[in-house]
Amino acid sequence: MRLPYYSYPPIAKPAEDRLEFRLAPLRAEGRARRRLPQNPLIRSAAIPRPGRVWRKPETESEEIMTDPQSRVRQNYLAIVVAAIACFLFEAGWYSLFLQSWIDGIGRTREWLMSAAGYNPALQYSTALISAAVIASAISCLTQLTGPQTALRGIKVAALLWFGFVLTTWSTEYVFEVRPWSLLGINCGFWLLGMILMGAIVGGWKKK
Repeated sequence: MRLPYYSYPPIAKPAEDRLEFRLAPLRAEGRARRRLPQNPLIRSAAIPRPGRVWRKPETESEEIMTDPQSRVRQNYLAIVVAAIACFLFEAGWYSLFLQSWIDGIGRTREWLMSAAGYNPALQYSTALISAAVIASAISCLTQLTGPQTALRGIKVAALLWFGFVLTTWSTEYVFEVRPWSLLGINCGFWLLGMILMGAIVGGWKKK
């Protein structure tokens, strides 16, 4: 007895046809990639990935983060000025709290001036270079997180201080059993100094 047409078992497609069906989208994507420029940023941004849906950035900060052409432009003049400003502020800060700072480290003024490792050139150059490195990091993160403004630079500087400086110094002081007044002097300087550098490098854009 002949079975009805709808009861025939389905005819399996050859393995070659199934493989061709699965490879067709990948081959089409490969041909599209070859037609694009060689810049990997442009290539990766122009071709949507599977499972990703492109949408227009809603805010200016989101547009900066998603734009492949955007990059960090360091204003080295602003970094130098910020480092010098922080260095001068450091000199005034520790001059104001000199006696409290000396008492906190358990030394005397005579010992500081006559210590074997006393080298003003090395100490001042280290402080200035360190301030420049911190100003560069603040400038870089300010630009990577959104529009470069003085307010954003201040926020980035305060966040870096809270996340790295305060936590690191607090851990050291707890285990070294140092007075909290000394922690307040040192961390207080770095909070205000980093905020000062953040305002300078954030508000001074490179032309």
